Order: sequence, then C-alpha cells, then structure tokens
Amino acid sequence: NRVVFIQAVGEKATVWVRAVGGGVPTQLTTEGRENLVAISPDGKDVLYTSNRTGKSDVWVVPIDGGAPRQLTREVRDDWEPTYSPDGRWVAYLSEAGGQQDVWVVPAAGGPPTRVTNDVGTEVDLTWTPDGTGLTYSYTEAVQQILVQPADSGTARQLTTGSKPSWGPQASPDGQWVAYTSNQAGSEDIWIIAIAGGEPRRLTTSEAHD
Repeated sequence: NRVVFIQAVGEKATVWVRAVGGGVPTQLTTEGRENLVAISPDGKDVLYTSNRTGKSDVWVVPIDGGAPRQLTREVRDDWEPTYSPDGRWVAYLSEAGGQQDVWVVPAAGGPPTRVTNDVGTEVDLTWTPDGTGLTYSYTEAVQQILVQPADSGTARQLTTGSKPSWGPQASPDGQWVAYTSNQAGSEDIWIIAIAGGEPRRLTTSEAHD
C-alpha cells in the first residue's frame, strides 16, 4: 500500500515513501547520494546504496522513518543489493576483493561472506524463490547465466553458446529461469530449467525482447 522511490533534484537524490492512495510523501534519507531502492519482504525496511562515505555502500532505513543503518563498510564500492525471499540476507555486488564478485551479508548486520571469486564479471543478481541460491549473468569470454548456492558453493552454468545471455529471473516455483539471449540472432526471451537442460525460445520477433 506504499510506494518507495528515489527523488532526484539536480545532483541530490534521496529516498522517499508515499501511500498509494495519495497523501504527502515522506523523506526517508537526507544524504543526497542514494540509489537502487528495494523493500524488505516484510515491508518494514528499505534497502539502498549511498555514496555518503565517498564510496558506494549498502544501507537500510525503516520505511516508517528513523535512522539509516549501514550494512557494508568495504574500502571499495558495493552496489545492486537484493533481499533474500525470507528477508534474512542481502546479496550484493562488490569490488571488496579487488574484483567484481557476489557477496552476502545478514540483513540484521554482521560480517559479509564472499560468494564468488573469479576473474569474470557478475551482474543482474537475483535470488531463487527458495532463498538457497542466486542467479546472475557472468561474463568472462561470452556472457552466460549461472546459478550459485548462496552459501558460496560451486556455481553451475545454465547457458552455453557463442552469443550472450543476460537478465535471469527465476520462476515463482523455482523450476525455471527466464532470460534474454542473442543466441538465435536477435534479442529474444528464453527459458531453461534451473536444474539444467536444453533452453527453449519463447519469442521469435525481430524486435528486441
């Protein structure tokens, strides 16, 4: 019943919330360096990134107002945070280890855990619906879709081929991953079983899907 959004005025961007039915918006942050809003599964907190310390860190602020809480304190940038389905964990991308990798931190605060450690680049980070895994696009030679246990186990590559695939989204039942790929020569929507197997092309238009 509420909408959370970033309001940008000039170079200053802050987090706001307002009721869907109208009313006066409430400003939740004041630093002016905010980005990437997400609401916790229980609707009580707002997840965002802020450059208030001179680098990008992950922060949380109560949706009803209150003091922001800093989740990450790396010496390098952290970004693209996303809540686990049960709200207990936050996955994010970070350069804390000297390269771009996936990290996980308790939503209540605590030490972060490095999930990936490889020479490629991870983007498009999302959780699987059961909260045990993460899907993301990974680029070393050709961008592909991977699924990764959230406890930093071994990742599995779901897609193959000489053309890039990106933007994975797991189905609500956790059985499938939808994504975009140039594999057939145009940007189409494909799906593949999260357990692995042959992908299936859903759209065949010449437009970008």
